[in-house]
Amino acid sequence: MNRIRRENPALQQNRRINFHHVDNPALVAYSKRSPDGSNVILCVVNTNPHGPQWGTVRLDLAALGLGWDTGAFDVIDLLTETRYTWHGAANAVGLGPSGAMAHVFLVTGHDRTERDFEHWD
Repeated sequence: MNRIRRENPALQQNRRINFHHVDNPALVAYSKRSPDGSNVILCVVNTNPHGPQWGTVRLDLAALGLGWDTGAFDVIDLLTETRYTWHGAANAVGLGPSGAMAHVFLVTGHDRTERDFEHWD
């Protein structure tokens, strides 16, 4: 975690923190942006150490520097280096004691591939 904090300017200050709605009260989601907006971190944490928790995170896209009409965007879990493609403001998250208890996501743009297009040549 210390390496992640050193490498991400958003985590080096206590300003620009935004909480995001989660439909499960055992999950907490918040984001932080660097002063210039170039580094955005989204954290989702399971506060229940006794069991897995699932919920839908409803993101404030503007707080992440994304437009309301944002389609797909990528998040990279900096703890596991796993990349996920999220779509829009509502995304499902599951965390539990047998797996990860938290995600520390780097929010990035979406790298488009041929699968993003209906037709390609």
